[in-house]
Amino acid sequence: MLKTTWSSGYVQKERSVDELLGAIRGVLKGQTCVIPEIRDRVAREGQQAAEKPVAIDKLSDRELQVFELLGQGRSSREIAEHLHLSIKTIETHREHIKKKLLLRNSSELVRNAVEWVIQTRE
Repeated sequence: MLKTTWSSGYVQKERSVDELLGAIRGVLKGQTCVIPEIRDRVAREGQQAAEKPVAIDKLSDRELQVFELLGQGRSSREIAEHLHLSIKTIETHREHIKKKLLLRNSSELVRNAVEWVIQTRE
């Protein structure tokens, strides 16, 4: 049986070939690879978010599950397959999460989900 793992990375295209190859190798080893500038920015924004009251407790169990998977970098299709739900159901959950957390768009949703995942790992 084939076992898959989920890992991710982010490297700007302007980075050197060595940095790109290092990130690819890290992702293949199951590591999350993010350039230091982005990691620091997310950490700063996460700290600012931690100082604000969080409405995460407004989410249902399923919405929280979808939120966490978004924060891990998964697409709606991947989440749907993982949870054995339709993409339409995942999109509905995404809309409910945005409304409950007062987020304006999908970018804010994903950014907040990533920050939340980082905070819960600390």
